[in-house]
Amino acid sequence: MTKLAITVPFHLDETVPSFASRLASANFADRVHDFLWLTGINSQDLYDGKVAAVEALMELGGISPDKFSNRHVVRDGHFLDLNGERLSKHLFNRGCRKYCYQCVVEDLQCDGGAIDERPYDRLHWNVSFIRTCVRHGLPFTKVDRFTSASKDDVVNILKCERQSSNFAKPPRVQAHTEFEKYIEGRVWGRRKSSDWIDTLPLYVAGRLCETVGATITKGRRFVSAELNDSDWHVAAQSGFEILQSGEDSFRAFLESMHSAFFEKRSDFGGRAVYGRLYERLAHETHDPAYDAIRDIIRDVALSNLPLGPGDELFGPVRERQLHSVHSGAKAYGVHPKTLRKELAKSGVIDVHQSDLTDERVLVSATVMAKVAGHLKHKSHKAEAMSFLNADRGTWMALIRCGRVVTAHPNDNAERQIPVYDLNKLGRLLAFLEGLATSKYNRISVSYSFSTVASRAKCSIDEVIELMFAGKLSKCSLAPNERGLEAFRFDLNEIKNLTRLPHHGGRSLAEAAADLRIGTKPLAKLIALGHIVTETAKNPDNRCRQTIIRANALSEFSEKYISLFQLRRNTGIDPRRLKRKLLELGVAPAIFEEEVGATFYLCSALPEQIPLAGNCFVNMR
Repeated sequence: MTKLAITVPFHLDETVPSFASRLASANFADRVHDFLWLTGINSQDLYDGKVAAVEALMELGGISPDKFSNRHVVRDGHFLDLNGERLSKHLFNRGCRKYCYQCVVEDLQCDGGAIDERPYDRLHWNVSFIRTCVRHGLPFTKVDRFTSASKDDVVNILKCERQSSNFAKPPRVQAHTEFEKYIEGRVWGRRKSSDWIDTLPLYVAGRLCETVGATITKGRRFVSAELNDSDWHVAAQSGFEILQSGEDSFRAFLESMHSAFFEKRSDFGGRAVYGRLYERLAHETHDPAYDAIRDIIRDVALSNLPLGPGDELFGPVRERQLHSVHSGAKAYGVHPKTLRKELAKSGVIDVHQSDLTDERVLVSATVMAKVAGHLKHKSHKAEAMSFLNADRGTWMALIRCGRVVTAHPNDNAERQIPVYDLNKLGRLLAFLEGLATSKYNRISVSYSFSTVASRAKCSIDEVIELMFAGKLSKCSLAPNERGLEAFRFDLNEIKNLTRLPHHGGRSLAEAAADLRIGTKPLAKLIALGHIVTETAKNPDNRCRQTIIRANALSEFSEKYISLFQLRRNTGIDPRRLKRKLLELGVAPAIFEEEVGATFYLCSALPEQIPLAGNCFVNMR
């Protein structure tokens, strides 16, 4: 193309669309799009940075092609490439959306050209991360969208701005931050390439600085819509101070965010711990350029939080590095209190962690496997009873007999919750099942441990010992039951084997029959001390009962004889016999009014009164 007669200078920091707009205005075009159409340049190709369109414009303005290379912004889908850097199109505001008030004032004061063509759009004005002019230390002024004539027509945009009320109010001074200097340096192709932050794409580095800084200044749950440009200005610098120090500094920042979890102010999920940083990377963008950041967050989280299979952090967690007491107890089937005490006993955790909940006491997965592995097959009482299918009576009998012991028999001083080795319980159950001596018969009546012990008036302990001694010939297993509830015993066999030896005495009923008196008179004789009694276990029901020894009965019968017995011996009516004895001077030794029967001293009776009928004389 031929150079135009009227041209404008192409400033060193000016954008290509700005040059096109000023060139169009200098050649009396009302709109830049009309000018490009008349000159045969496709406006969209120009704005997308296609080389042919840009070179055609440069030829019209008399500019050498090598003069625009460092300002050549090329669109690549949703991204823009500039000087070896990449920005997303949302972070590069094409068309002068903001400007430096003092820069525009100085442009207007320059000599040469019409006044409307003097102000121009600077390249760094279009980068959303830069909010302050490096030369003047003033915050950029946002263009009033309602007064901008055209999105890409810089001349008309700045002309309308100069006529608006905004232009009459210069902004307050605001320091140009190191973050903005860094971004501006990379925009112009000045990358150090030695720092960790330089390995990140420009838009990733900028966005990460803002998010990290906003987390520091506004909290992890900050709301982006509530932050103004001044807030983002401060936040971006705060984030940059961390990220410019390297990856280790970023990791330290991430670890500092775990305090909310350990101080019981949050759970340990990605959103709860890392807040908006996690939400942005997990849900608001799937750009693979952020994968390096995701990998660091994932690595820090797995190294410091009890995350494992079943949890989500930028996708499913496949392996576990840390266990909490809670997750370890769940994984190995151990009661949390038992596991916690075992860890303390092993020296893995200390007393300083006693105030932390089970979810916040962390242990290496390898150490947890070692410490909790041997507890995996150990259970507390309820689970052990369920494993054996034993009722409480049978379970306690097994413990009393020493057939079931705790996995830590010497730890009672520490008040450790008793745990039982399921492997040993399984071997015990198998051994007992091997002691079954007969086949189960549905027709015959048989009973379980607790029932047969109750009916045979013995203890379950005795039934168990009889099994171990091999003395049962009628022990079977019910096919529709499991564990200890499947065992069936013959009641008569258990009764015969558990009956106690006879105590050798006479019960009160037997003694009353021997004395040929009722039980009530016998009770009164005992109460008055005439007959000595003892207590002993009933051999059949094992209840305590009152008995009278044979020698005690003999002593009483040798000393006393009842009026009823004298009548039997003499055949005389009791009333006549009683009167006759009174006539002979023999009075009763025990009166009927006292015990309900009359007794005489044998030694006081006349010789003609026979004693041979006395049952206890015969017994002697």
